[in-house]
Amino acid sequence: MQLAFHGAAREVTGSCHLVTWLAALRRVLKPIGQLHMLEHTGSRHFPFNVMLNVTNPLVRRFGPEVNSDTLANVTRAGFDVRAVVHVYLDDVKMIHAVALGVAR
Repeated sequence: MQLAFHGAAREVTGSCHLVTWLAALRRVLKPIGQLHMLEHTGSRHFPFNVMLNVTNPLVRRFGPEVNSDTLANVTRAGFDVRAVVHVYLDDVKMIHAVALGVAR
């Protein structure tokens, strides 16, 4: 997905499955622009980890994974994760990150 306004935004805020948009969001942000996202991620807690591991192959066919390593994905997309607030256990979190350098 290609978003307009390459390098024009100072801040992006969103929720749920932004992982699929991370590269595009990084291109839209200025260097040191801020990303704020509420995201559902994989869990280490039973029974949530079992449910996510069982349903993930099916869900992946229709959209983004429900069991992804979101923090690693944010870092790979060119962001520096500054803060993570666990909203519910370890699987729903608010992530605050800053865009590094110039977008690719």
